[in-house]
Amino acid sequence: MKKTLPFPLIQTVTIIVLVLISAGMQAQSLVEQTGGVKTSFTITSSGIELPITAQAMVKRGISKYDYRSSFDSGYGYGYGMQTWRLEFTSTSGISEKHIPKEGSKKRRYYQCKLYDTDDQCLLDTQLELGDVIMVSNGDLLQTYSINLNSIPIILLEKTKEVQIDKVWEK
Repeated sequence: MKKTLPFPLIQTVTIIVLVLISAGMQAQSLVEQTGGVKTSFTITSSGIELPITAQAMVKRGISKYDYRSSFDSGYGYGYGMQTWRLEFTSTSGISEKHIPKEGSKKRRYYQCKLYDTDDQCLLDTQLELGDVIMVSNGDLLQTYSINLNSIPIILLEKTKEVQIDKVWEK
């Protein structure tokens, strides 16, 4: 005669396994559950360290499009892609620098520099205004999301400090 486990024991074991699996999943933050990575960069603007309350690198989809039309013709294009973004929340914002520039082609951009633990500059680059998104709940918190598409991830692995300023050429 073949022995089988009683039905309540199988139910109990199944419930315990499901509870343990779900408990492990709930222990992860939303960033981790969506494939993001918590970071611990020092973030500065105008040489002043920003008081960061949260930061992480996350994957996000972005899209871009443009079109033109006239009375009898038109064209358009669009694309979408996935990119890593550095997102952080601070109680103070990124500073704005106004610099003089000769000529008529004046630009606005973000100046971003990465430094390692020896204060060596790993990267000095300019980001378009559209590469940095800022949302705020008024004057208390500013949250930034920086597109890392033009920044090599291998450099971020060596980065201790991210220095970022908004630049207005005048």
